[in-house]
Amino acid sequence: MESNKENAINFYKTAYKGNPKKAVDRATNAGAEVLAPIRLVQTNGIETKQAFLKGPDGEIIELMQIISGDF
Repeated sequence: MESNKENAINFYKTAYKGNPKKAVDRATNAGAEVLAPIRLVQTNGIETKQAFLKGPDGEIIELMQIISGDF
Protein backbone atom coordinates (compact mmCIF):
# COMPACT_ATOMS: atom_id res chain seq x y z
CA MET A 1 0.00 0.00 0.00
CA GLU A 2 1.33 3.44 -0.93
CA SER A 3 1.96 6.09 1.69
CA ASN A 4 0.31 9.49 1.47
CA LYS A 5 3.61 10.96 0.27
CA GLU A 6 3.89 8.38 -2.52
CA ASN A 7 0.25 9.02 -3.48
CA ALA A 8 0.90 12.76 -3.65
CA ILE A 9 4.01 12.29 -5.80
CA ASN A 10 2.21 9.91 -8.16
CA PHE A 11 -0.75 12.30 -8.39
CA TYR A 12 1.59 15.17 -9.23
CA LYS A 13 3.35 13.16 -11.93
CA THR A 14 0.21 11.82 -13.59
CA ALA A 15 -2.42 14.54 -13.16
CA TYR A 16 -0.61 17.84 -13.06
CA LYS A 17 1.39 17.92 -16.29
CA GLY A 18 1.65 21.73 -16.17
CA ASN A 19 -2.10 22.30 -16.07
CA PRO A 20 -3.23 23.52 -12.62
CA LYS A 21 -6.95 23.55 -13.52
CA LYS A 22 -6.81 19.93 -14.67
CA ALA A 23 -5.00 18.96 -11.47
CA VAL A 24 -7.51 20.79 -9.23
CA ASP A 25 -10.44 19.24 -11.11
CA ARG A 26 -8.97 15.76 -10.81
CA ALA A 27 -8.21 16.22 -7.11
CA THR A 28 -11.70 17.52 -6.29
CA ASN A 29 -13.26 14.66 -8.26
CA ALA A 30 -11.25 12.34 -6.00
CA GLY A 31 -12.57 14.02 -2.84
CA ALA A 32 -10.15 16.88 -2.17
CA GLU A 33 -11.53 20.20 -0.90
CA VAL A 34 -10.37 23.47 -2.46
CA LEU A 35 -9.01 25.78 0.25
CA ALA A 36 -7.71 28.49 -2.09
CA PRO A 37 -8.63 28.42 -5.80
CA ILE A 38 -6.06 28.91 -8.56
CA ARG A 39 -4.59 32.38 -8.40
CA LEU A 40 -1.76 34.26 -10.04
CA VAL A 41 1.05 35.15 -7.63
CA GLN A 42 3.80 37.63 -8.50
CA THR A 43 6.66 38.35 -6.11
CA ASN A 44 10.42 39.00 -6.28
CA GLY A 45 10.60 38.45 -10.04
CA ILE A 46 8.68 35.16 -9.92
CA GLU A 47 5.25 34.61 -11.44
CA THR A 48 3.30 31.46 -10.56
CA LYS A 49 -0.15 29.94 -10.59
CA GLN A 50 -0.96 28.45 -7.21
CA ALA A 51 -3.81 26.60 -5.49
CA PHE A 52 -4.25 24.94 -2.10
CA LEU A 53 -6.36 21.85 -1.41
CA LYS A 54 -7.16 19.65 1.55
CA GLY A 55 -6.62 15.96 0.82
CA PRO A 56 -8.73 13.02 2.00
CA ASP A 57 -6.50 12.42 5.03
CA GLY A 58 -6.50 16.10 6.01
CA GLU A 59 -3.14 16.85 4.37
CA ILE A 60 -2.66 20.28 2.79
CA ILE A 61 -1.66 20.14 -0.88
CA GLU A 62 -0.09 23.05 -2.73
CA LEU A 63 -0.14 23.00 -6.52
CA MET A 64 2.18 25.48 -8.19
CA GLN A 65 3.10 26.17 -11.78
CA ILE A 66 6.05 28.51 -12.36
CA ILE A 67 5.19 30.87 -15.20
CA SER A 68 8.41 32.89 -15.15
CA GLY A 69 11.44 33.44 -12.95
CA ASP A 70 13.44 31.07 -10.77
CA PHE A 71 13.49 30.06 -7.11
